Amino acid sequence: LLGCNDSSGVVVREPYLTDFELSFGFVGDAGMGDSAPLQVIDFGTGIKLEQDLEKVWLVGGGGGNGMESYELAMYFYMNCVSMPRAQMPFMFFICDEGLYSHVKPDEVEEIIGQKTSATPVNELFAPLLEKFKGNIFVLHKDYGSGDAAVVAQWQEILPPEHLIRLNEDKSVVDIMLGIVATISGSRDIDGYIVDMKSRGQSQARINNVTKVLENLGNLPSLVNTGSNMPAKKGERRGCGTTRRK
Repeated sequence: LLGCNDSSGVVVREPYLTDFELSFGFVGDAGMGDSAPLQVIDFGTGIKLEQDLEKVWLVGGGGGNGMESYELAMYFYMNCVSMPRAQMPFMFFICDEGLYSHVKPDEVEEIIGQKTSATPVNELFAPLLEKFKGNIFVLHKDYGSGDAAVVAQWQEILPPEHLIRLNEDKSVVDIMLGIVATISGSRDIDGYIVDMKSRGQSQARINNVTKVLENLGNLPSLVNTGSNMPAKKGERRGCGTTRRK
């Protein structure tokens, strides 16, 4: 879900997936009045994806309360995105803060344009995890003195191996690509280490990423290890704008 602009090019150069599309989401804090608490880029690749990324509105705000509106992103991808042909979907959250405990009906109606009821985030996350065939991961940056509380929030809904603590911010793309490569079966860990070395990554980076990938061996059986089939372009169903008026 969240990543950086050059990840698409790396996937193309390294044949981890035979065909794929990416969607990017950007999350703010609806509870603290952010003017664009959720921005979503439709599935795509190449120049179109880069052009869409250039349209993202960079917005500050938030209240330093240890939470962002990740539950809104979960709601959107659960209820407003169709992936009928996706056989190996992945979702990545890159964050330092936690999430709100419930999806709020007024926020969903104002920001996404749908009517819903108040839903505990754990009740929303379970079907979302199934929709993405177990392949949802949170890459978490330390939140300083409030980090323990943030981690506890994610641990309430995530299987333990799906919460990845970042020791180095710049390792994000290598970790995401390593997860895709190893879960898809296009690389084992040793093969992916060779790839990282060919990209000129430091030994410290390689050691950090390798440790993360080794923990994937404990993932539950829900994680998809099927064939690399393309995801059909995401289709929004009755969802409105994600920018507040």
